[in-house]
Amino acid sequence: MRVAFDARYLDGQRSGIGSYSLNLLRALLREDPELELLLIRRRRSGPPLLDEALPRVSTLAFPFPPNSPATRHLLWPWLSRQRFDLFHSPFPLLPARLDRPRLVTVHDIMWLVNPRFNSNSPPLRWVAGTFYRRGLEQAMADAACILTVSEASRRAILEHSPQNVVLYPSLAVKGSPQTIRVIRPVAVDRTVIEAWNFRTVGGPDLLFDRALNYSRLVFSPMSIVAHDDIHLFEQQQQGLRSGPNDWVSLHRDFNAAELDTLPMDTNGSSELLIRNQYRAWAAHMTRRIA
Repeated sequence: MRVAFDARYLDGQRSGIGSYSLNLLRALLREDPELELLLIRRRRSGPPLLDEALPRVSTLAFPFPPNSPATRHLLWPWLSRQRFDLFHSPFPLLPARLDRPRLVTVHDIMWLVNPRFNSNSPPLRWVAGTFYRRGLEQAMADAACILTVSEASRRAILEHSPQNVVLYPSLAVKGSPQTIRVIRPVAVDRTVIEAWNFRTVGGPDLLFDRALNYSRLVFSPMSIVAHDDIHLFEQQQQGLRSGPNDWVSLHRDFNAAELDTLPMDTNGSSELLIRNQYRAWAAHMTRRIA
């Protein structure tokens, strides 16, 4: 395998990302005697980094700093003419429009969750924050795989990147595996559930196979996961047919403070999520009227 690695943090003053990059490259070459590296550096004539493996290491000069718009918009033409199987960035910026798998190391997502920890200057937080937030979000969206350096970073990414996104009223998008579920009511007592699976561009077949297996396991009529959901749906239909109640109650865990303090966290048994969906729907439907 031949890996293109963005090693520009190894040029100039040594940094944490630079140390991480050097240790990772040495370990990879030591573990895989067949591995070849294409190092992206700011200058081709820089000091050698991996003397012990020079026959397997080549250099591509890209004379721009790593944390700049050039990484996103100018690096890919340089790379498109090179031979490699995988691109790895040890910092959260990826070149656009590559036709080969991209891997990124995310050390933290502080620019997304709390930019104040990165700078005390509001103007700098606004300018740099816009660039870093956009770059970080694009990198995580484009990457076939995300590496993290700690369990805390892994949890932060998962918490920030929700697994389920509901598009009102009946479309659910799941990021991992990449599936879309559409719930289509066709009668008062009948609903069709459609599951759509997507193949990741440049990603391994294993990801697509997992998405198919997930849909079979969760959405099929003989699902061992959704049988409790089906039971609840049937009980709700029976209750609605009984007639005493004109309205479906969504009052569980109601607190008047929720009207003014959203967004907020809640637990899985609270109906706050459903109430908020209806409020958002009503607000959008009446916006022009108001």
